Amino acid sequence: MILFFRKISSIILILLSSVVTIYIINISLYKSSTLFIFNDNIKTLILGDSQSKYAFNDKILLNTINFSADAESYLYSYIKLKEIYFRNKQIDTLLLSFTEHSISKDNEKRWLLNNGHINNRFPKYFPFFGQDEFKLFLQKKPNKILTGMFSQVLFPIYLLAGNNIFGGYENLKHNILEDEVKKNGNKSTPIITQLMISEIEKKYLIKIADFCSGHEITLILVHPPVHKLLQDQQQLLYKFKNKYLNNVIFFDLSKVHMEDSYFGDLVHLNSKGAEYFSSLIKKVGISKLAECI
Repeated sequence: MILFFRKISSIILILLSSVVTIYIINISLYKSSTLFIFNDNIKTLILGDSQSKYAFNDKILLNTINFSADAESYLYSYIKLKEIYFRNKQIDTLLLSFTEHSISKDNEKRWLLNNGHINNRFPKYFPFFGQDEFKLFLQKKPNKILTGMFSQVLFPIYLLAGNNIFGGYENLKHNILEDEVKKNGNKSTPIITQLMISEIEKKYLIKIADFCSGHEITLILVHPPVHKLLQDQQQLLYKFKNKYLNNVIFFDLSKVHMEDSYFGDLVHLNSKGAEYFSSLIKKVGISKLAECI
């Protein structure tokens, strides 16, 4: 029996040593890579989920890089913000997508704690986890922490793939607006009267605000344009912002006039819409655009 436990202990020790070794190698590779290193003229960073990913064309916007990603939790936006800033101290402005679904409790199941999303993100982000992230996933998804320890062996592949694997502007590839409008009966969606807030998303949104404040980064919350059927859904978002982020700038661009031909669905701009929207921002400035609504 004693021999059995010694063998088990030896196996565990070997596994832990392997994990630590992989982690150290990954961090060393990252530090010697060009991941997250931008040109010196990049002053504005855009982070968020798919709404900002497909709305802000950084090929049009000046001195700006869009690093948003599909179905991205504020947890991963926070991780990216830290890593990007420490490799690009010239960043002085963060535009952060801020919508109803991004703070919704429902999105913890759909995004952050969804097994598929975890399997996709852990190999990329595990080496960047801090104490809070380890604690969170140990509490919520302990089995995924174990697999995540070993999935980070894939991290060098992501380093070779470059920045795009972590986010970036893309042209929307679907066009289902007509179907979604018909599904809604061509009527405005009923106003949301209740919104269950995700404590995790709230925590990391506040952490982003605190990080920006501590590093002289101007944080601007932005609600990208949505189809006219959804333009009366922001009341609870304002309440949340006023309660938890009262000193943070918020530009609600959800009501920017956009033709139906600019949307791929009710909440995402297509390439034509992104070009129009981004050109508008470049022409008049995002603050003046917000004032005109």
